[in-house]
Amino acid sequence: MAQAFVRSEDGLSSWSVLRTWLLSEFCSRLTADVHQLLSTDFKQQNETLQYLCRMRELAMQGGVSDDALIDYIICGILDVVVSNSILYGASSVLETC
Repeated sequence: MAQAFVRSEDGLSSWSVLRTWLLSEFCSRLTADVHQLLSTDFKQQNETLQYLCRMRELAMQGGVSDDALIDYIICGILDVVVSNSILYGASSVLETC
């Protein structure tokens, strides 16, 4: 099946050309999936560093900006609103610790 697909596409003569085509075709979908995962991940009571590492790893997969990542991290901390409002002044992921 994959071989038939490659043969059906004009200009796919090398791995690098195929890779570039696949990235351009599926990159936006990957980014949307990463944003969905980030928006539904929440910090558990017994974790801090693990939560930050998990969120950062997810963000790196979809090219999410640091500013957006910080927002996702803060939204995923189910804590008192006052505590979260302090975090909105963070300019780096490490400052959210």
